[in-house]
Amino acid sequence: TVVEQFPSPGAKVKSNRTIRLTVNAATPEKIPFPNLRQSPLRQALQRLNALGFSLGKLKYIPSDFRNLVLGFELEGEPIEPGTLIQKGESIDILLGSGKQQVSVGLPQLTGRTLAASRNLLLQAYLNLGEVVFDESVKEEADKENAVVYLQRPDPNITSRVLPGSEVSLFLTINPEKKAALQQLISD
Repeated sequence: TVVEQFPSPGAKVKSNRTIRLTVNAATPEKIPFPNLRQSPLRQALQRLNALGFSLGKLKYIPSDFRNLVLGFELEGEPIEPGTLIQKGESIDILLGSGKQQVSVGLPQLTGRTLAASRNLLLQAYLNLGEVVFDESVKEEADKENAVVYLQRPDPNITSRVLPGSEVSLFLTINPEKKAALQQLISD
């Protein structure tokens, strides 16, 4: 699709002049998937983000080394280095579980935005589960300002979970719920 043209349509130009067109690709750009196996998770996340991929799920598989990147999946299928993948695709990361099964601390996300919660979960080696907005969230802009008023599992009941576990979040912009949260946080 032509997005822009220079000179603009209807403009007078001399014969044999170049007309510049800006076009929008019919499909997203495909890039070769990098070889990030055997690298630390943080390094793999930075590289994938820089290339325009999004993070899917963290999946743990048996391995001697905990949190070492062992592979990648796209829609449940393994990704080999060099495979052409569309930018924006959601990539699952396969991580080593280590010799001993270890639990991780469940972060308290109450009062935080979805973006902040997602980052804290990733830092704790946990996955974002179901995201539920209450009836006060009506528009896209509301979603950015909404804060967590409930999470499952509840960190007040379950303080530790296995790496890769999912945490479901319930968000609101309701001023009464937010005021109750502020009171709870300050106590």
